[in-house]
Formats: sequence, C-alpha cells, structure tokens
Amino acid sequence: MTHSIGFIKPHHHCSQQHALELSLRTNPSNPNHHLWDNHGTWYITYTVCEPGCSGVRRRESLGTRNVVDARGIRDELFARLERGVL
Repeated sequence: MTHSIGFIKPHHHCSQQHALELSLRTNPSNPNHHLWDNHGTWYITYTVCEPGCSGVRRRESLGTRNVVDARGIRDELFARLERGVL
C-alpha cells in the first residue's frame, strides 16, 4: 500500500532557498513513537527545522486504522525525508 504524505514547504516567514532538516527524537522502547490514534485513524507528528527559524511541527493523517501499517508508513516517510525525497 502506498501513501502520499505531501511536500514539506518552508514556513511563510523562513528562507525558501535553504534545505530543510528533519529533527527526529525517538524512544526505542515505544514502537508507536511519533504516532497517535485519533478516533481510530493513525496520525503522525514530526518537526522540520528550517534555517533561521524554529522548528515547524507537522501533523498528518496516515490514512490507516491499522497500527502496524501506520508504523510502516511512518518509517517509509522518515526514510524518504532523510534522503530528501518526498
């Protein structure tokens, strides 16, 4: 199953000419880190650091009701972000 998360756009008051940096804090003892169940649908939250700005927090639906699928989508999204591909 493929999910499209969308492009990360620079915040309106930040420079659009610099690369964005993903800021990940993980907790190895929590397999659902960055995830939450909102009335049966799994969502993700993460922070993108922009040059010259404080971090911009992103919250997006993963479009699934299955926690195992949500973990896979999260991992795929973070892998793409780390490669600079979205």
